[in-house]
Amino acid sequence: MKDTPEFIMQKQFEIIYAKPISERWQMAVDMSDFGRAMVEKRVRKNFPHFDEIEVKVQTFKEFYADTFSESQMEAIAESMRKYWKGKKQNEIRNLE
Repeated sequence: MKDTPEFIMQKQFEIIYAKPISERWQMAVDMSDFGRAMVEKRVRKNFPHFDEIEVKVQTFKEFYADTFSESQMEAIAESMRKYWKGKKQNEIRNLE
């Protein structure tokens, strides 16, 4: 959908590019964080039985669905599960 007139889009770009690079960088980071939060929220809604690790894995899968083949995606997902389970176990050990 493109319902914004070209001259308005041009003005928006001028305003954004007039900002310091550090501010533009922060805007990009904030938008990325917002996008990830929205995907994570949808995953939690659609898969309420998922634990925290599976939420992370599914969020990754949704973000990168068009980037990796199915076999690559499953290998990455398994690697993520191992990493997060190990991290969780270390945190539990540190509490004891």
